Amino acid sequence: INNSNTEDTIDLKELFFSLLSEWKLIVLCIGISLFMALLYLCITPNTYQAEALLQVQASPQSNMDQNQFTQSQIEILKSNLLTEKVINQLHLDLVIHESPNSVLNRFYHSSQIQYTKNSVIFENSHTSVEIKQFEIPRKFQDIPLNLQIQEQNFTLKDLTTEQILYSGKLNQLQSNNQDWKIAVFAKPSSVKLDLYITKQPLFIAQRQFLENLNVSE
Repeated sequence: INNSNTEDTIDLKELFFSLLSEWKLIVLCIGISLFMALLYLCITPNTYQAEALLQVQASPQSNMDQNQFTQSQIEILKSNLLTEKVINQLHLDLVIHESPNSVLNRFYHSSQIQYTKNSVIFENSHTSVEIKQFEIPRKFQDIPLNLQIQEQNFTLKDLTTEQILYSGKLNQLQSNNQDWKIAVFAKPSSVKLDLYITKQPLFIAQRQFLENLNVSE
């Protein structure tokens, strides 16, 4: 008696041709599925999601104590919509400091930075630089750039490659480039100054803003 072991095998070639012979049915099923998906998208109403915080104005007769009222104001400040609005209006996504070549000047000229609704102002004892526009391509965000101001002109350099990314005239709005919109004003009109400037992405600026807010609590 001979014992023979048989193994079940799948003929992929035969399976392929058997599926190919039913191509009309396969195309029909795919077409019906696409039609049903489009029909679902057409008849399903749009769904929108929104977030809101209600500010309750405390009246003198209310039972809300000062701590509760202060906490409610802090929570409102932490909302994404409000932080984004504050950051955009006050240009808090711009980080400015003096270049290492100017560190020695700090011993002789104290400097400060002011964030206002219209611009960011860098001041020391002998000059004032006001940045009214600073829109740059996304790929250069969160990268320190060297802003060099000399006489009536300014240049923006990549610190790694030393490549000049943008150049322009002081004390005038720049509108000839869609990707780069930079406006730098200086007093006196003829100055020489080196600054580092970083344009932060919105999510990083929001995180920094909330961290500072938590510290102030």
